[in-house]
Amino acid sequence: MELFGIGWTEMLVIGIVALIVVGPDRLPVVARSIGRLIGYLSQQWRHIQQQIREPIEGEVRDIKEGIQDVKNEVSGMRPAAKKPPEEQESTRR
Repeated sequence: MELFGIGWTEMLVIGIVALIVVGPDRLPVVARSIGRLIGYLSQQWRHIQQQIREPIEGEVRDIKEGIQDVKNEVSGMRPAAKKPPEEQESTRR
């Protein structure tokens, strides 16, 4: 299992290095701060995705509605297209 593309062995090495650099007394505080930072960044990333997704979804919905309108118009034209040419002339005028 990987987290952020980092395997368990790499995480273990990072933990050992952090323990040596930060020290056992400050390690829980630093880990908590890093966890909060990751949570904040994740929340901001979701917010940015939502801000981008909403207008796009609205545009896609409008396009789908336009396509459906065209399909409805075309399906309404089919019975007229099946008429003989003489009758089509009279319906166009």
